[in-house]
Amino acid sequence: MMLETKPSNADVAVPNASVGLRAYLDEVSAVVRRVPSSWVRCELHALKVTDRFTRMEFIELDRDGKQIARVQGGCWSAA
Repeated sequence: MMLETKPSNADVAVPNASVGLRAYLDEVSAVVRRVPSSWVRCELHALKVTDRFTRMEFIELDRDGKQIARVQGGCWSAA
């Protein structure tokens, strides 16, 4: 015999609902932790290096050369 469970109110997405930033980021973090580790293939599209910070932009192109994904990243100097 299978038991059906009803989702709790916390599991049901409400369109245009207001949520605190911390709660939102905690939920995003929980989703990311469920994804297995993997290598991501992309192209380094832009790089800006300064004394204190390096900004990077990574993109993915489809077979026709059209951009289909983009993300920005950065790192600070250890000094």
